[in-house]
Amino acid sequence: MNNDTDVGSFNPKCLCGISARHFTYCTDSNPGGRFWGCYNYRGYGNCGFFRWSDPPMCARSKVIIPGLLRRIQDLEMRSLKTNGFEGVEGNDTSVAPVVSNEEVNCR
Repeated sequence: MNNDTDVGSFNPKCLCGISARHFTYCTDSNPGGRFWGCYNYRGYGNCGFFRWSDPPMCARSKVIIPGLLRRIQDLEMRSLKTNGFEGVEGNDTSVAPVVSNEEVNCR
């Protein structure tokens, strides 16, 4: 899923004066939370600019969504194993932080 296409035309500038990048961060407490960050967010020269682009998530969503993501991942792993894909190990159901301006990848 490309999350750059659904954020509208609003593209803030970070404190460096550069157009900020749009990221998605996935944790149990904020599954799929989207935000604007410094263009150099994970590199040298990060100015520290941060702004949420989504409205706050309700408490119930914070409980339900991580479980649904885990179920999806479990089903995908079972499907890979059933179809004979090599190298599929264990059942890592952690919801890892992911920072990407290209796609949402909550796992």
